Amino acid sequence: MSYLPKTIELELSSYCNVRCLACTRYQFNNNEFVLNPLGVRNKNLDVEFLEERLFSQKWFKDIEAILCVGNNGDALANPDIVKIISDIRTYNPTTNLDLVTNGSIGTPSTFKRLSSLFQTHPGEVTFSIDGLEDTNHIYRHGVSWNKLMRNVKTYIDGGGQARWKWITFKHNEHQVDEARELSKQLGFIDFEIFPNLLPLDEADYVLKHVNRSGDLEEKNITLSNKKPMWVESAINPECEASSRVYISSDKKFYPCCDFYNNTPDNNTEFYNWWEDTDWNDLSKYSIEEALNSYKVKELKKTWENKKVCFLCEQKCRA
Repeated sequence: MSYLPKTIELELSSYCNVRCLACTRYQFNNNEFVLNPLGVRNKNLDVEFLEERLFSQKWFKDIEAILCVGNNGDALANPDIVKIISDIRTYNPTTNLDLVTNGSIGTPSTFKRLSSLFQTHPGEVTFSIDGLEDTNHIYRHGVSWNKLMRNVKTYIDGGGQARWKWITFKHNEHQVDEARELSKQLGFIDFEIFPNLLPLDEADYVLKHVNRSGDLEEKNITLSNKKPMWVESAINPECEASSRVYISSDKKFYPCCDFYNNTPDNNTEFYNWWEDTDWNDLSKYSIEEALNSYKVKELKKTWENKKVCFLCEQKCRA
């Protein structure tokens, strides 16, 4: 790919206190909810790595947006979260910075310190809240509503800009208007409804009937909807259009977070191709080297030939 990054997705941590159905840490099917054997867990991006590979690079000052995502963890679980956000602001004061959290990790002191970093600069903290006191924990299993509200109020009262991210399920669809009104009362600058990408009937069954507490078994579940590795399709690659890169908590490069959807039944063949060597290990190689690697050139060739991997097709279909 012939670009330097303009948008960076950072998976600052793969630690989390919550067991959400869509998280790549887990798999679910019918009566089972298990640990994903390919899911990355309990890793943090450290300050030294970020300063060496990102912040100190000449191109970092031109980064337009940084998204601290929660693909398989919560950024607030990184013990250096305040230092990392502060460093981003120091090295690139104008970048649009979005930090996503379930809101129940971290102390009031941490949220107070974060609020000072999201006042005069572009960006906000996005709180993923999918219900009210009686329903939020149904999907976000493990979230304490009292801790969540304590941290929200501490952050907003400290002057930080906050966005409420909502995903609709059958169990919370009747609460959308009430939640939107609560967001206004609390001082959120936006209430945004995100599309639910889960099969709703299956998700509803799992949320109601499958135990997600206690010790979980690590195993692969054979899924009935396995997708073929290669699909004939024309796509408009978003990664190329937005000059985007995704950096996982285990320090690997991907074009976007969708490439990090580690479901063994669908993706073993994909990872055998994508990670046939350590070319995307950013503890060994620079982001520029990854972007200009033989594997990324192979990927781009699939776009040109219109026979693309299923992840590209489902995300960027033309």
